[in-house]
Amino acid sequence: MGAYVKTTPYQLATILFCVAVNALDGYDVFIMGYALPYLPAELASPVDKGYLLSSALVGLGVGAMFLARFADIYGRRPVFIAGLLLNTAGLLGSALAPNFGVLLTSRFFTGLAVGVIGTVCIVTCQEMAPASKRSMAVGMVMFGYPVGSFVAGTFGTAVLGLFGGAWQGFFWLGTLLSGLLLVVCIVFMPESVMFLQKKPDAASQEKYRALAGRMHLEEEPARAPSEATGSEKVRLLGRRYRAQTLYLWTGYTFLTAAFYFIGSWTPQLISNASGDKGAGALAGVMVSVGTMAGALLFGYLGLRRPAAFLSWVSVAIAMVALVGFALVLQGFFALGMAVVMSAGLFVALSAYAGASGTVYPAAGRASGYGTMLGMGRVGAIVAPIIGGYVVTLVSPNAMFLGVLIPMGLAVVCSMLLQRSMRVANDTRDVEAANA
Repeated sequence: MGAYVKTTPYQLATILFCVAVNALDGYDVFIMGYALPYLPAELASPVDKGYLLSSALVGLGVGAMFLARFADIYGRRPVFIAGLLLNTAGLLGSALAPNFGVLLTSRFFTGLAVGVIGTVCIVTCQEMAPASKRSMAVGMVMFGYPVGSFVAGTFGTAVLGLFGGAWQGFFWLGTLLSGLLLVVCIVFMPESVMFLQKKPDAASQEKYRALAGRMHLEEEPARAPSEATGSEKVRLLGRRYRAQTLYLWTGYTFLTAAFYFIGSWTPQLISNASGDKGAGALAGVMVSVGTMAGALLFGYLGLRRPAAFLSWVSVAIAMVALVGFALVLQGFFALGMAVVMSAGLFVALSAYAGASGTVYPAAGRASGYGTMLGMGRVGAIVAPIIGGYVVTLVSPNAMFLGVLIPMGLAVVCSMLLQRSMRVANDTRDVEAANA
């Protein structure tokens, strides 16, 4: 990958498109949590609601692990288009769903699409951003995710008035937003300059030169031995990447379990505790505000501190805030703790996204990040389902305090990841010096 002397308007437009796509992902994933209080009892029982929350996450894991890797084979742009097309169809199916079974299925296909486009937008922003500003680019794109959740909780709720308070309004708005982004992607979105660079055919090389010139791409930097050839097969569990891969998978699993439980169940749990649906929506919005703050914080701090270090420090802070939130649940103090709690968790999630881009070379970046995203969904899938079974058995306070367990385990994994990456970097420095 060439060195970038500055961020061009074309690069910035591409990054902003990735921000919008990630915002759509945030809307798609969390929209169900906001819709839960409005679902009629005959459509979904409390246990059914847990499965509705997790069905999109199951699809997300499948899409990230098994479909996103096609971006390393066929290119980022065609996979983007296919993912957005599937996403639009899934949201439309949810809006038209006549029963629980159809709604559950449409949520799965929406999640399938989110797993694909969520992976590709992170990889694309890293490959199209100036080398010195990739952490900032990841932070910007990750910022889109809580923006989508915020839109679901504010504008989505406002749209309900146009549908007589019917829950389908959330999904009609999502269908419109996804359709618009699909059109923009077809008209504007270029292929990744890194993907074009490693393709040997003349047509790809011609497109690469044209795009590189448009982005003011200059000198070619020295490559690490692991990136010497674009055709090298990246083995995620091979000797070179095994330790980092396992720490990324495990830590991300615990983080997503905590994050998606809090993001999905907070509106319902606060509604249960207060007897006020509006209070539940407000708590959910504050969680979204915190995640937006977390994305901005990572964009700033990621330029100054290693991603793995930021992940464990931010989770530790989030654990303290979670205790404060769980003890009171309502009032200004609780809302403030919700912001700090979700900000810390999202800094950690963003740090894992940034770390995965550093661990793997371009030839395996979509596979590496997509597999981490997919493996992480194990915790994210299980957590909401468990919530559906225990919501009638334990208090909301106890449910939130239980999230301390996966958060504590994530801290341990992040510390191990930091040490492993330090050792790997030292090894690569020695290899480069001896090459």
